[in-house]
Amino acid sequence: MANPAGTTSPPATAAEGPARSPCREWDSLTRVVVTSPFALSPAAWWSFGPVGGRRRSRRWVRPPAVLVALLLGSLSSALWAGSAGAHAELSSTDPENLSTVTSPVQEIRFTFTKASEPVDERFVVEGPDGTVPVESVESLDGGTVVVLRLAEPADAGRYRVRWGVRAGDSHSMNGRITFTVAMASDAAGSLAPASPSTVPVTTAPVPTSSLVAPDVAAPTDSGTEQGVEPVADIEPVGEQPFEDEPIGDVAGATEERVADVLRGLLYLALLGAVGGVVYLASVYRGARSESSRIVRLVRGPAVAVGVLAVAAASAEVVVGAGGSWSSLLDPSAWTDALSGGFGIATLLRLLGAAGVALFVAGHVERFRAPAPPSEPDPVTGATAVQGSPGLTIEPIPADTDGGGGVAVAQRIVRRRRNRDDQVRVVPSPIAWLGAAALLASETFTGHTAVTEPRWLVASSDVIHLAAAAVWATGAALLCWTLWQRSRVRPGDLLAGSVLRFSTIAGWALLAVTVTGVVQAGLILGSVEALVSTTFGRVLGVKLVVVAAIASTGWWNRRYLVPEFEADSASVAVVRRLRTSLTVEAVGFLVVVALTAVLVVSSPV
Repeated sequence: MANPAGTTSPPATAAEGPARSPCREWDSLTRVVVTSPFALSPAAWWSFGPVGGRRRSRRWVRPPAVLVALLLGSLSSALWAGSAGAHAELSSTDPENLSTVTSPVQEIRFTFTKASEPVDERFVVEGPDGTVPVESVESLDGGTVVVLRLAEPADAGRYRVRWGVRAGDSHSMNGRITFTVAMASDAAGSLAPASPSTVPVTTAPVPTSSLVAPDVAAPTDSGTEQGVEPVADIEPVGEQPFEDEPIGDVAGATEERVADVLRGLLYLALLGAVGGVVYLASVYRGARSESSRIVRLVRGPAVAVGVLAVAAASAEVVVGAGGSWSSLLDPSAWTDALSGGFGIATLLRLLGAAGVALFVAGHVERFRAPAPPSEPDPVTGATAVQGSPGLTIEPIPADTDGGGGVAVAQRIVRRRRNRDDQVRVVPSPIAWLGAAALLASETFTGHTAVTEPRWLVASSDVIHLAAAAVWATGAALLCWTLWQRSRVRPGDLLAGSVLRFSTIAGWALLAVTVTGVVQAGLILGSVEALVSTTFGRVLGVKLVVVAAIASTGWWNRRYLVPEFEADSASVAVVRRLRTSLTVEAVGFLVVVALTAVLVVSSPV
């Protein structure tokens, strides 16, 4: 019924709508995953965003791209330089490399700095007459000693031994040694020149494999030698390498360094993917158009985890085969490389990356729509329905009456979805499972896999990684959000995001500190190791940087956050907070780089 003002009151049910009306809209990528084979394409991981997102200017990409480029360059350089002394190392062999022994050899011992598992097919012995049969390869002393037994003793001649082990932290290591067996009588005859009057008569034929040159003739009865070359021209025992390869070099050393760089980058991408899921669910609130871009920022590290996991597995295969790239086509080489904890970690990384990339935006929930004007729109005449931001009253023309006037009818319509709607992106449960799988993958490789007690180290490692991901990635994404909104009024939703992250970062700092102390104590074992080992020194630098970041965070929480909460529209306050968060984010990049170096460093 029309009132005296000529307007119709809306129904009571509409006026009593909720002040915050959630509108769940499935992400377009989630719908495609369920309904279309296109989901199997890697392009689907990147091309979809929350409903309503459109491509906009790419100017926002440039500052993060510069930081990422700097990080990747410094991280690659640090890992390339520091990976040579990482993981398990060969400390000694018996016989030693380039040595000469005077008795037959039937047993060869390899001593490593850490427990290692021998790979039988990689132990090959080559002698003067070809390949020497190997009887057995076994591990002793908890895996630190590997014993190679020959089927028959190695007689006089030069021998080359190829070896290969897999350390407890799932890293492969290969190499070769060379030694010479010179029987006591042969060595004396070949190294000590005799005068013509005292040359002993040779009563047995000289084998072609002995160290004496084959063209040396036996002396005559008169005591003179015929065809004897000067002993000085005989090549020194134990110094002439095999012609096809240098001796003493570790096979696949360059490939091992490449694998270490890939592991460091994989660690960085993992932190970004896990921390991004938590940030979207717990911190971020923003416009629909902005949410599409931040979802892509989270999907990027997840896709990178999948790509880097495949690349790291390929590098592990090549390293395991002694640097042979043709091993990538050998199924047995893949089986060998992925048979242990490294294979489980690779599978978890691939599954976790797919879960986060495909389902990080399970649905988009309208958190709050912009308040419509209280006065009728001058063009459409639409008026807001009080208490229901999503509804408006719009006039529609009716038939002309007999009096020559125009009667006006009204209807209640639902306002169309707007790019300025304030939404929150809710990750699917599959995305949470994917993040958990990514965290669990790190417990099957690295120092966590070889340090006891395993349950304590693994649990502290997972908590440490999760807290570091939430803290570091949250600071970076919040900094990105502040830069994005620097051109517009931040609004109260940004203030809420800052407050939520401040609380989460405080708990994350506590978790990182406690679990970091536990891990350092279990891995290093003593305070002296902080200064006597490379691992300890790098850890000390990391602790200093983390302390500086924590001080910056305390300053933000103590002074800047209250100022921002009181006046979120102040340009000066926003600028100070943005600068502080930028410094904090750069500090986290340094921490991540140092952590990646720790992953490939030996604690002994």
